[in-house]
Amino acid sequence: MDVDTYLVEAAAGRLAVIGLHPHTSVCDLTQAPLPGRFDRIVSTVSVRSVPAA
Repeated sequence: MDVDTYLVEAAAGRLAVIGLHPHTSVCDLTQAPLPGRFDRIVSTVSVRSVPAA
């Protein structure tokens, strides 16, 4: 899941090359609940900067 269509499609394509075919979805999870049920969710995030505090 990601908000960026390109990233979701690129990731799905690269995973398919190595034989993996997970369900992918484009959505903004800050605006709606998860689109379905999942056994696992792996989350990776980034931030523009980390506050000094």
